[in-house]
Amino acid sequence: MAASVPSISRSRMAIAAVRKGTATSPFSLFSDPFPITTINSYYSNTSKVLNPDDALSRTQFLDFVKDRCKSKSENLKLDDALGWFDRMVLMKPLPPVDVFNHLLGAVNKIKHHSAVAALYLRMKATGIAPDIFTLNILLNCYCRLKRVDLGFAILGDIFKQGIEPDAVTYATIIDGLCKSGKVDAALELLKAMEKGTCRPNTLVCNTIIHGLCKKGLVKEAVDLFSEMLEKGYGPDIVTYSTITNGLCKNGNVSAALRLFRKMERGKCRPDTLAYNTIIDGLCREGLLDESLTLFSEMVGNSISPDVVTFNSLIQGFSRMGRWEESTRLFNEMISNGISPDATTINVVMDALCKEGMVEKAHELFDVVSVPSLHASNISGQELGKQLLVEHHAMRRFYDPMIELEKTDLRTLVNSQLMCSECLQ
Repeated sequence: MAASVPSISRSRMAIAAVRKGTATSPFSLFSDPFPITTINSYYSNTSKVLNPDDALSRTQFLDFVKDRCKSKSENLKLDDALGWFDRMVLMKPLPPVDVFNHLLGAVNKIKHHSAVAALYLRMKATGIAPDIFTLNILLNCYCRLKRVDLGFAILGDIFKQGIEPDAVTYATIIDGLCKSGKVDAALELLKAMEKGTCRPNTLVCNTIIHGLCKKGLVKEAVDLFSEMLEKGYGPDIVTYSTITNGLCKNGNVSAALRLFRKMERGKCRPDTLAYNTIIDGLCREGLLDESLTLFSEMVGNSISPDVVTFNSLIQGFSRMGRWEESTRLFNEMISNGISPDATTINVVMDALCKEGMVEKAHELFDVVSVPSLHASNISGQELGKQLLVEHHAMRRFYDPMIELEKTDLRTLVNSQLMCSECLQ
């Protein structure tokens, strides 16, 4: 990779300014515009091969960038993205804005939000006119950086440029406000939308409902849900799942179950997440027979249960001392090809050991040495915290065990068994 160049240095300075929160507006991040004539060829080896000056290779390179950003963005390296961007701004004519949008969106996905802000300013300095998609990406970055104030500055810039904001624009700002704890401001913005040309849709309402539930304002979320129905904003599976989850966490499982049944009668077909939410809520309230009935319905409706489903049921029955049902569910989980995770083993082992049923714990121990539970899939630290910290006598095993790179679940469970036997 080439050495740093003035343009890259300015990018790094701008990124640092956004991270520190010292930039007061999205347009004061740089003291001078990017002089394109001073940008050297700082780009990846792939771009060197695919992007000489001929038209065919130019097309191939731009297609490569778009494909790379769409299909493998999670593995994207920031230096590669910066290199491709530098090469793109040197092209004559400049590439269309949608290619830059793909690149900025991919950088946003790998959570280099400050870098997106810096690249956006370079786009403007180069003369590339942003569209609503560009500005939505930038808006999302500022909100993720918890700089909703800069997000509003971008919203103002959208209006100044005569660009019509869309539902994604508003949903992004509203999400930023909700995550900043400013739910009242988010509701005010929703009311402003209703008076404008861009009407609220399901995405916007879902965003506010999620923010209300997260803040514990479940009643307000239910009220907004009722308004959605009255105004014709069709709720989707996300709407129902968010509210049922909020109701369950608020201890109102009966209301959550009624809403779940309403969803079944409507156009939304419950998915695994929706069933898991209600099953977990029922188990936490001790309504175990009802949770089993819903579980049977789930399977009968060809909705596949997952490890979360079984964890809720196993934990619920174990908590109430109903070991036979708990063991049956555990065996059913294994027979269905669903590998137990750290939570599953922790729940069962902890309950058995606390009840002094070490022999049964040993029987379970013979089952859990499955390859998929090796530390390569579940970190030793996570397992250590969940499996060992519960018992004071086991804490002396915790630190040395997580240092072993290849500590597997069998080893961790074995130490829990040994400690439980010592405590008896």
